[in-house]
Amino acid sequence: MLRVRADYSVWVCSSGTMTTDSDMDLLVIKKHLKDQRSEAVRIRKALAEFRIPVDIIVMSVERFEETKNVIGGIAYPAYKYGRILYEAA
Repeated sequence: MLRVRADYSVWVCSSGTMTTDSDMDLLVIKKHLKDQRSEAVRIRKALAEFRIPVDIIVMSVERFEETKNVIGGIAYPAYKYGRILYEAA
């Protein structure tokens, strides 16, 4: 089981091969998530100044745990191939 020790973790999901046409896929796993869409919009606005093409997916720790082994699901590639980019202290 994933033990998120902080309020949230950010996973980066990539094949490891970035080109100028690549975007970044971020999975934000958050404790006490109330509104998934609002949180994704808030994060997107915070990152807007960097002008990096990014897909942001936000999910609760519980949802991540339920779906991390489901092939074809959103959490699976992050769990299987991704890495933690940031974990709040």
